[in-house]
Parts: sequence; C-alpha cells; structure tokens
Amino acid sequence: MKNLFILLLAFFAFGLAKAQAPTNAYWVAFTDKVGTPFSVERPQDFLSSRAIERRARQQIPIAPNDLPVNPSYIAAVRQCGATVLSSSRWFNGVVVYYSDAPTLAKIQALTFVKSTAAVTRYKQKILKTYLSADKGTQPENTYGASYRQVSMLQMDSIHLQGYRAENMVIAVMDAGFDNAPNIPHFSHIFGKGLYDSWDFVQNKPLEFTYDNHGSNVLGCMGANLPGEYIGTAPMARFALFRTENVIDAGNGSELLIEEYNWVAAAERADSLGADVLNTSLGYSEFSNAAFDHSYQQMDGNTTRITQAADIAASKGMLVVVSAGNQGNSPWKYITAPADADSTLTVGAVDSAGLRTGFSSQGPTADGRTKPNVMAQGGKVAVVRNTGDIGISNGTSFSGPIIAGAAACLWQAHPKATNMELLRAIEQSASRATNPDSLMGYGIPNFAQAKRILDKKYKPLLPQLPLITVNPNPFDDNLLVYFDLQSEQYFTITIYDILGKKVFEQNLQKIPAGSSFKHLTLPTLFRQNTPYLAVVQGQTYRFTKMLLHKNL
Repeated sequence: MKNLFILLLAFFAFGLAKAQAPTNAYWVAFTDKVGTPFSVERPQDFLSSRAIERRARQQIPIAPNDLPVNPSYIAAVRQCGATVLSSSRWFNGVVVYYSDAPTLAKIQALTFVKSTAAVTRYKQKILKTYLSADKGTQPENTYGASYRQVSMLQMDSIHLQGYRAENMVIAVMDAGFDNAPNIPHFSHIFGKGLYDSWDFVQNKPLEFTYDNHGSNVLGCMGANLPGEYIGTAPMARFALFRTENVIDAGNGSELLIEEYNWVAAAERADSLGADVLNTSLGYSEFSNAAFDHSYQQMDGNTTRITQAADIAASKGMLVVVSAGNQGNSPWKYITAPADADSTLTVGAVDSAGLRTGFSSQGPTADGRTKPNVMAQGGKVAVVRNTGDIGISNGTSFSGPIIAGAAACLWQAHPKATNMELLRAIEQSASRATNPDSLMGYGIPNFAQAKRILDKKYKPLLPQLPLITVNPNPFDDNLLVYFDLQSEQYFTITIYDILGKKVFEQNLQKIPAGSSFKHLTLPTLFRQNTPYLAVVQGQTYRFTKMLLHKNL
C-alpha cells in the first residue's frame, strides 16, 4: 500500500534516483546505555534550549530515553564493518547497512547487542502514480484559493486576532520537497532561513528534489502569498525532513526502514525544539509482505512508528497525523501511526463539510475513536512544485491544514500542554458530543477552541470583538463575519467617498461565537467610487474601506 495519502488517478513516471536504497539494512537494539558520557543532569549537551524550554513549560522531566545512544557502542558496530544509517535514543539502537553476512554475525556477537531485525531485504517494482491537479479557483479575498479550507475551521478569525504561528516551529516528515525554495509562496520561509532540514533516506543534507508531495503539504500550512493562497500557519518556521523513499532507481517501494527513518526524524525534531510534528505518511503493507502490519496491530502500541509517535507526544510536541486514504479499500482503516493514542489524527471532508469516501476510518483495534477530527481533503487547493495552484485529494492535506491551525492556537496559549491543545480542538468540533469512527469529533472550530483555552489561560493578545467584511473588492454582495465574546446588536452603514450614506441595515442581535451575515446590496453600488463600511455595535465599532469591482 503506497502511503503518500493521495488519490491515485493519473500515472506519473519518475527518473532515476541519485542512489539506491540499501538492501541489507538491520535494526540493532542495544541492552543499555551504561558508560554513556551523557547525563539527564546536563540536557544542554544533547537537547537545544528550545527543546528544554518546551519540556519545562509542560513540566516534562528529562528522562533516560532522552539520552543519546552510547557512542562507544556505535563505534564498535562500525568496527564490525557496518555503515550506521541512523540511531535512536528513544529505542536505544541503530539502523545499519552491511554488504556481507559475516558483518551481521560480528554485530550479533557484541555483548551489548540485545537483538537484530531486518528492516528491508528486497524491493518490489511499483509504478508511482499521482493525481492530475487542475487549476484551482481563486475567490476574491486575501486567502485566494485556500479560503474555503481555512475558513471552514474559522482560522481566518484566528489570523485576524494576530495569531499566524509566529515563532512556532513545525517539523514535516515527507517524501520530498521538490523545488520548494523557488516557489514564491514559500519565499518568507527560505528567505529568513529554513529552521532545519535533513534527508534521512540518504543520510545527508536535504536536496529539494525527489518528490513534490512535501511541497504540496508545506503549502497547506506555510504558504503566504496574499490574494492567491495563504496556509493555516503563514508565519511559522519549518523543519523539513525526508523520511519516505518513493524513488529507488525508478521503482517506488514501501520499506520497513522508512518507519525507522521517521523515528530518527522525530527525535531530531524533538532535539531542536519543534512544537508541532506533521506527517502525511502511514504504514500497513510493504513491498515485502513479511513486514506487513495487520489491523489487530493498529492498537496504539505495536508498530515502531506508532510507539515513536507516542514518545514524541510525551516529550511535549503535538503530533498531527493524516488518517489515510483507505476508506474505499478492503483495508478501510487508519494506518500506523494514526492509531497512536496521543496523536491528533485527521480525516478528510469535502468543501461542504461532508466526509469523503476515501478517508480512512476507525476505530483502532482496541476500540478507541479515530480519526480525532476532520478538515478539507476533498478537492483541496494545493501549491504545486511549479508555483501555481492545483486541486488535489487526500488526507495528506487535511492533516497539515490542522497542524498549521494548531500551531496558531498554541501561539495564542503557549502555556497550554500539547494534550490540552488536542482536547480543546476535539471539544470545539462539530460532533464533540457524539463522536464516531467515521468523522471522529468532527470539524474543529478554532475560534471556539481558543475560547475553551481562554477560560484557563489568559489570552496572549487583547480580546476584542472580531469583525470583518468581505469580499474586497465587492460586487453586489457582502459577507460580514463576527466572532463575539457575548451577543450584541449591530448595524452596518456604508458611505461613499463624499461621506454620503448610501446603505444601512440593522443586523439585529448577533449571538456569541462565530457567525455570518450575508447582505445583498442595491445596484447603485456599481458607480466607480470607493466606500467606507461601518459596523456599529453596542460596545464596538469596526470600519473598513471597500472598493467596488468596477473601480
């Protein structure tokens, strides 16, 4: 099962990769960390100050599994003739590659080696396919093509309150980020310096080639090109990690080693102090069927990547995982690590808020509700590696849409723990009182999630009634959006450039929370002049300069 969560509708052939994946790769588990030069009393030797601060904020102690693998053990493995591809402090071991059988026997004979297990043996030729993306529509407002997928979550209101994920770090595990530095929507990300990047497949600095899936995913969160496309976390910083090998000498493959690549990337994200971890990957079937996971193993405890996702959450990161695209397949269920009990697992709805048939469903094998929440993944607008906007399908995109939104919510309430954040998102959602295995808790309302956290934590920025008027330029219709702490009566008045009142309407009582008022304007607005809209309430006045389309 290919685990990039995209609906497979059109064939796309890849060129040759730059290096072939190892065919004799093994996980080597160590017995202990005895003799390590590292200590929990000196976390600054192996964790960044940002990672230490994240733990301190959430009262998470430095633990033995934070300690790096004993360097002397790694050196001894290398002396046996193996190449060390990655190491894991959480699971205390290394992934190695060897070219001859005696090397593995030497490693297994080391006194501190607990066990070894193959993580890839052979590759199966699989033709990689992609959805052909059509040009997306672009509503005339600040968000452009992304407006519906952002406003569905009430994220436009969160942005207008000043929370756009500034100073938040989001780590992204994916298959590649083709051409990302050259895409105009990402100029702010690369212009000020990418927070971090690494290729865990090749174990070398990341090259922005291989695959465009990560570029699509990145846009859902980090794109910031007003009028064309804005993601849910337009001011976040990003750590981009390649963990998925979709290209191997022209052949796609699904290898167990990719789960171990993911573990290494999650540990690096933890060490550098990432706040949110996003992954649009999932695992159940492999090129070698001997490695396949069963539905019974989707119990939140069995697979290595699921164990790692829970550990990542235990270190204070919010782990956001796409549910998967197997809803219409015989498998139909979520895949690992979406089954982890501490992840925020995201399914897909269409632009009308209805569940898409391809969205993987729950429950987990042990009966827990998954997915947790939903976001748009059907006919979602994405930033393509060519720099234009296309339409695609998959929980690959609903997941990052939520991840970016969560980063903004956390910016608003930095004292909240990752689990408090997760629960507030669930409690704000459309099915919060009756979650099920298809929609989970439903579609979140992030304005409501913020109000939930407001009750416990003092808001970072002043709380004022939030009002906005769109579109701008307008035609004969206006949409007035409200996000209020308490109900109020409002009137909207529109003046021409000379100060003459040309329109007025009593909007009556606007309830607390998020709501819209749709106004149909008379044809007199077709004259070519700018206008001033005034929305007057009992305690608050909002003004906005509007331009007519004909101007």
